[in-house]
Amino acid sequence: MKKKLCIVVAPSFVLYTLYRNQMVYLKENGFKVTAIASPGEEHQWLKNQGIKTYEISITREPSILRDLKSLTKLFLHFLTHRYDIVHVSTPKASLLASFAARLAFQRKVIYTLRGRAYENFTGRKLQAYEFLERITCTLSTAVISISKELGADIVNKKICPIRKMNVIGSGSGNGVDLNVFTRKENITNEAVLLRKKLGIPLDAIVILSIGRIRREKGINELVRALKIITEERKDVHLILQGDYEDIDPLYEDVIHEIRDCSNIHHISFNKRADVAYSAADILAFPSHREGFGNVALEASAMQLPVVSCNVIGCRESVSNKVSGILVEKENEVELYKALLLLVNNKNLRKKMGEMGRKRIENEFKSELVWDGLIEFYNRLLDR
Repeated sequence: MKKKLCIVVAPSFVLYTLYRNQMVYLKENGFKVTAIASPGEEHQWLKNQGIKTYEISITREPSILRDLKSLTKLFLHFLTHRYDIVHVSTPKASLLASFAARLAFQRKVIYTLRGRAYENFTGRKLQAYEFLERITCTLSTAVISISKELGADIVNKKICPIRKMNVIGSGSGNGVDLNVFTRKENITNEAVLLRKKLGIPLDAIVILSIGRIRREKGINELVRALKIITEERKDVHLILQGDYEDIDPLYEDVIHEIRDCSNIHHISFNKRADVAYSAADILAFPSHREGFGNVALEASAMQLPVVSCNVIGCRESVSNKVSGILVEKENEVELYKALLLLVNNKNLRKKMGEMGRKRIENEFKSELVWDGLIEFYNRLLDR
């Protein structure tokens, strides 16, 4: 008999960005998978793959009334549907769903810790968020951290007991699907079309940034670093793929630079990241905080060198001076120097790209992570 697994997240796009093809693999390997998330097109995408889904709205922003409504719906669902494992992820969904699952006497609840949105907070605000994290860990049977360093830090701060903390393999939440993130002729052709569409010469050097366009993603430093680089190299372009967020907005001068600079090209978030990687020569990933850094893994799989920050999560997704270069966070001078080094050195770009690809094949391809997750589920059920 197949084991019943329920995966709960808040925004529906996470079902694609963080779980791509994982549920199908679990379904093919002995699990009956159900997904719960806020409404979105990803539900139909999963249903087309044979995965049952339920739409329950879970907002990212705190709201007592909406959160109570979400909690009630989750509780009623868990009361009427029995699962062998409830696996929760993303901050708000993890707190509400773990509480609802325990109220409904679901026996096994797993929490995946993907990062800390509160990492750079201070004072009482930090204490409040750490308290909520501690509640989620307490309610959970087991905790999976997508990063070894992140998991160790949570344990050291006594937010989660060490007996509950786990890391699957070398880390990451879903690994990298090499069927998608591998350079192929058809993707290269689409990348050429993307460059032409954006007005980027085919012989130009392209730096790529993929992710939300906000301050903590290091976009301020990146845009300012590019401005200095283009004073020396007019053939360097920046593609920003992602959407602006009202929370944590960019500085005004940076917003104007993005809008007015002919060497900066903004495109909205889309699901063809493989094309953007193929159109680029370097990935810039100067995030101030990360749980692990899936974007860096995907870029390495596509043989791009990565410039990232020396922070928890990024230190594990980028091997310094092997698959990329780590710089201090919020340091635009260091970021500028690292990017310029790669811009000026084609052989170094090629070498780091090749080493990054080998690292992904050996440690982070999706099947390795998925098999480790299945083994973890089975061990938990056998207890």
